[in-house]
Amino acid sequence: NTAALEKAIENSIAKGQKPFFVAATAGTTLLGAFDSIQAIAAIGRRYNLWVHVDGAYGGPVILSPKYRHLVRGIETADSFAMDPHKLMNIPLICSVLLVREKGRLRSNLTDLNTEYLYHENDHLNYDLGKISIQCGRRVDVLKLWLAWRFFGDTGYAKRTEKLIALARHARQRVQTHSRLELLAEPQSFAVCFRYRNRTPINPNDFNLQLRESLRRSGQALINYGYWNNNLALRFVAANPETETDDVDRLFDYLLAHATRMEEETQDGTNNCRNRTPS
Repeated sequence: NTAALEKAIENSIAKGQKPFFVAATAGTTLLGAFDSIQAIAAIGRRYNLWVHVDGAYGGPVILSPKYRHLVRGIETADSFAMDPHKLMNIPLICSVLLVREKGRLRSNLTDLNTEYLYHENDHLNYDLGKISIQCGRRVDVLKLWLAWRFFGDTGYAKRTEKLIALARHARQRVQTHSRLELLAEPQSFAVCFRYRNRTPINPNDFNLQLRESLRRSGQALINYGYWNNNLALRFVAANPETETDDVDRLFDYLLAHATRMEEETQDGTNNCRNRTPS
């Protein structure tokens, strides 16, 4: 809601405060939703704010010509962060921070009285400490470089597009079953839904029990969160080795567990009704 953002900025200025930073999200944790980066960046420029794009989760869509529109306007942002250890499946930990202005990191990170670390005669081409937030760290970028060399832009584009296709297949499974309810329209990798139980049990309690029944069985592990106070079961496409058969198997397991739970609840209710007072 960019109107709400602009109103918040104006309210802050009216209080004598000085807003300086605004963040847009490229792939929220729960829904996998994308902010309108183009609109937010325009507001940022108007008020002279630093515009950051948090693409920790959904950032890899920039590699897909098919879905790059989800981050339209990202080239106007001041900074962009992405976690390749998520959708790019790089081993933990691997995070990326990019800034639009060349030399920004070097000037900000080394403009300190640290002569014991940095010297005028250092070879800048080799001293990566001057553009790194951490002085001592592992060479985590090597993992990303090796994987990128192997898969290439095209390979990662295909992987990203496959994950979104899997999420759309999951959405279709939800939409075509009368007992499943889509809680939010999926935009990318995550599908939030719930089972519409016919029992007197609160839907949130039933779906949490359903999730736990699946987990205890060892058949499937599905995460959950809350959306508009409703417990949402979350299908998240993150593993490129997953196939549509795996998605179908998940929903088959889930529906079988839900049916059994409803039958057990109904049997318990009937037994209570059939009891005669002693």
